[in-house]
Amino acid sequence: MQKMLSMYGLFASKVKRFPNVTQISSLLSVVRRMSGDMTGKKLVWVDCEMTGLDVNADRLLEVAVIVTNGNLDTIRQLGPYVIQTSKQILDQMNDWCVKTHNESGLVKQCLESELTVEEVDKKLFEAMNELNISNSLLAGNSVSK
Repeated sequence: MQKMLSMYGLFASKVKRFPNVTQISSLLSVVRRMSGDMTGKKLVWVDCEMTGLDVNADRLLEVAVIVTNGNLDTIRQLGPYVIQTSKQILDQMNDWCVKTHNESGLVKQCLESELTVEEVDKKLFEAMNELNISNSLLAGNSVSK
């Protein structure tokens, strides 16, 4: 339980909020049910910040990944990687994103970043290959498909 809370805390601390207890309890329940099947498996925890919620239209601003074993021990932490984003793109965000990403400092970091989305993709791809991740559980808040 403590490892799971710490894992969520790493992601949640960036936006200064914590997921509700129901989400954590549900996730723990799933992990416990799968624990017999998780021997030798890895979990890939992903957290993304975007310019909005439409994956077809909005852009990635930041990506963080934590890879754990089936016991939730951290194997590797990648990022957070802040992606270079133009003012023109940032100016198109909705009010919630503008407020949240300005308050957290992410907008400023995106304007100053030299990392392109292609470079971040390459870093994550190389790390997944290095860790020999081919059949792992993708985990995180609102992660699906």
